[in-house]
Amino acid sequence: MTGLTHSYTNDTRRSGGVVVKHHLGPGAARRRDTEALALRAAAGSVPVPALLDPAPGADGRGSEGLGGTVPPLRTAFVEAVHAKDLWARGCAEQVMAACGRVLRLVHALDPALLPGPGPLPGQVFVHGDFGPNNVLMEPCGGRVAAVLDWEWAHPGAPVEDLAWCEWVVRTYHPGEVGALEAFFAAYGVRPAWAERHAWMVRRCEEVAAFWEEWRPLSPTTGVRRAQSAATRAWRG
Repeated sequence: MTGLTHSYTNDTRRSGGVVVKHHLGPGAARRRDTEALALRAAAGSVPVPALLDPAPGADGRGSEGLGGTVPPLRTAFVEAVHAKDLWARGCAEQVMAACGRVLRLVHALDPALLPGPGPLPGQVFVHGDFGPNNVLMEPCGGRVAAVLDWEWAHPGAPVEDLAWCEWVVRTYHPGEVGALEAFFAAYGVRPAWAERHAWMVRRCEEVAAFWEEWRPLSPTTGVRRAQSAATRAWRG
């Protein structure tokens, strides 16, 4: 099996036309089940990889296996170009406009399909880790071929995904911050900076806490701490 280039937290590999994802770290079983349910909910409305394992996880019964192991999630491989790889080709605005359009589709999904007690009034279906890092694009066009990595999906506020996508661009593509104009224009809403910044900080702290719990002495944990501190210092 071949490891996928843009797989970071989890162990994601490809074997022919199948992608096998092993969820790692705290809450792996819960995150695996959430992703399976989210993929099933999004299918037909949002471009996503086809789920090849309807159970466990996709039926809501849980995926904790013998000995506490978490069975992998298997999806169909999508032949497409990773959005991050298109930035080097001068396609940042095209990519971000496509991200804005597809995020509207994500937020139009029914959040009641996600695990938990049910959404509160005004909440939407939040992806939880949305950005060009989790988007595959059609090779010759501005359309999204697939939105990936739904393990953090939950009912919440639209600004959560909008702010995190902006954070990804500001952190990993600072020279292309101007492309965010295309993102917000395509989505149709741009919350105030104070609200977006507050959610960026909150999510950074959640990610840092995840790594602190899992691997407190790893270099990645140090990077996450530093990113959280840097994000708090941003002034728009």
